[in-house]
Amino acid sequence: MQLSKEFGFIFFWVIAAVAVLIQDCPGLSFTKNYQRAALLFGSALLGGFAAEALKLFIRRERPQTLLFSESVFREWSGEWWKSNDLSTPSSHAAVAFGAAWALCIIFPRPRVVWFAMAGLCGISRVVQQAHLPSDIYIAAVISYFICQYLAKKLGVSKADAAGEIKC
Repeated sequence: MQLSKEFGFIFFWVIAAVAVLIQDCPGLSFTKNYQRAALLFGSALLGGFAAEALKLFIRRERPQTLLFSESVFREWSGEWWKSNDLSTPSSHAAVAFGAAWALCIIFPRPRVVWFAMAGLCGISRVVQQAHLPSDIYIAAVISYFICQYLAKKLGVSKADAAGEIKC
């Protein structure tokens, strides 16, 4: 479980983005490798930031006892800008799914592996009673839209990885 939780930390994806950047991929220019690395890192980073920002507006607290316990929402009084002990959406899952969506564009063939990694990260957060399943789902959806936006802005497409370029 601890290993799967690591997929939700941005530092893991910094290393992965550097690996994408420096890989020797015949047929791709340095600029194209840079765009692919930026997509991977940016999707993970912005997914996590978006989740943290949304926590401040949704304000659902972490589950207290049971897996499907009642949702408790924090009031707006006091230190409203602190997201500690807030659960929706999961930042770890947003980072992991942001990276998984990006990896599906960069390297589409092993997409089952990418989603297994992200899914295990989400499951580990539910098992540790830090999040509800809906927190993971919301994080995955948010990360999808962020990744699609970044892919369009950076000009990275599945054709780059699945076309005549074999990496």
